[in-house]
Amino acid sequence: MELLTIQEQIIMKQIWAKEGDISLKELIESVPYDYEKGDHYNRNTIATFVMRLKRKGYVTTYHQKRECYIHPLHSIEAIIEYQIRFFADLCFDGDVGKVKSIVNSISE
Repeated sequence: MELLTIQEQIIMKQIWAKEGDISLKELIESVPYDYEKGDHYNRNTIATFVMRLKRKGYVTTYHQKRECYIHPLHSIEAIIEYQIRFFADLCFDGDVGKVKSIVNSISE
């Protein structure tokens, strides 16, 4: 699996929040403001992100009547675990305990 970009994480957050399949229309309406560009994401941009997520194996899509629906293939917990293990491999030779120690040291 490839890691998610920040923009893809924003899209996935909205997909997971739905707790089931989400239509492209619902996704477009739920995606927050793009602070980098100072504007809202447009329909084509979000559709492009969805296709990237599909190619990377994070979602699948299907059409029902005239609407496109997006279905997440992995839970948010599984993706977070994958990203933590990737980070641990990259920075600490796979020692997840060091990552856990850092997370535990962060004060709220």
